[in-house]
Amino acid sequence: MILIEKKKKFAYFQLPSQVEMMDKVLPLTNCTSRGDLVRTAVDFYIGYVLQTQNVDYLSPMITSVIKNEIQQTEKGMCEMLFKMAVELDKLNRLSAVSYNYSSIDWEKLNKVCCEDVAYSNGFISLKEANDLMYGKR
Repeated sequence: MILIEKKKKFAYFQLPSQVEMMDKVLPLTNCTSRGDLVRTAVDFYIGYVLQTQNVDYLSPMITSVIKNEIQQTEKGMCEMLFKMAVELDKLNRLSAVSYNYSSIDWEKLNKVCCEDVAYSNGFISLKEANDLMYGKR
């Protein structure tokens, strides 16, 4: 249900140049009179002022939400990296127990592995590792 307010008359002073400008823009608006134009302008300005207040209120809230999301994402990534490190440690220990690595040059192995990871940009499958190990690059 639409509530229609009754208009009330107010007297106010206005510069003649403003009245002249109002008369020029009146045909460009949906307003039917100077009074209608003034009411529309006041409504517009009130909306502008309230919007500015809302931005001042919402901006810190949005910043806080984004900060929390980043922190949660960072926490999740750290947990996943920890779990991956644990799994990698398990694989390394199983591998060390299964094979005799006494004759391996660890520095050379580290260098080769670093080069392989850099070459593959960190994406490597077991088949690719096997191909790299036996020179099928």
